[in-house]
Amino acid sequence: MFRGPVFTLFDGLAGRVEPIVVAIHFFSVLAIIFVLFPFHECAHALSAKLLGDETAQRQGRLTLNPFAHIDMMGAIFMFLMSFGWAKPVPVEPRNATRKVTVRGFISLTAAAGPVSNVILSFVFVIISKICYLNHQQAMFYMGYAFRLIAQISVYLAVFNLFPIPPLDGSKILYYFLKTKHIIFMERNMMIIRFVFLALIFFPPYILSGVIGFVGGYIMKGLDLATFFVK
Repeated sequence: MFRGPVFTLFDGLAGRVEPIVVAIHFFSVLAIIFVLFPFHECAHALSAKLLGDETAQRQGRLTLNPFAHIDMMGAIFMFLMSFGWAKPVPVEPRNATRKVTVRGFISLTAAAGPVSNVILSFVFVIISKICYLNHQQAMFYMGYAFRLIAQISVYLAVFNLFPIPPLDGSKILYYFLKTKHIIFMERNMMIIRFVFLALIFFPPYILSGVIGFVGGYIMKGLDLATFFVK
């Protein structure tokens, strides 16, 4: 799993990693805030637009401009805890003009975020491999940086697919659940979120392990899909 800049800085001060690695991890968090989060949220807005809902577009969220999506508290947490978020994109399913149910609209717009992260990872893996083709040390570090950002983007996709509100996975899951099951989840939302956070942040870090495991296999798939760069 990704170690955030604060933890990497401590490793650097202790002499366990090189200063360049610390700098790359700080750069990676900036990439999360200014590239990955905006791309993810813009994908939500674009999918809603394609289905006929212009709510996000009217509120200026159909853009890759990071300042339209940054949540200051989420950005601060990203630096301190390696865990953050952006502003949620507003959508209104009743505005959809395509032949899609309300549940279908919500699920499709939600799925667009994680899918966009995987697509972005694919691009960064290609860039990383191209950098590695040049044997200069500076290009090696650039390749390492892009590879790290690709991994983080995959981890964000996997994390967002967990079926816990307000993550995208919960909206995708709602499409398949019966109404009584949705009501049960909403009534027990606080308990579900508490257990979810506990599984992430407390030993043995079960969900973090799942994210790393699934994300690792996705990265292997992206490596295979970018076989043409060699």
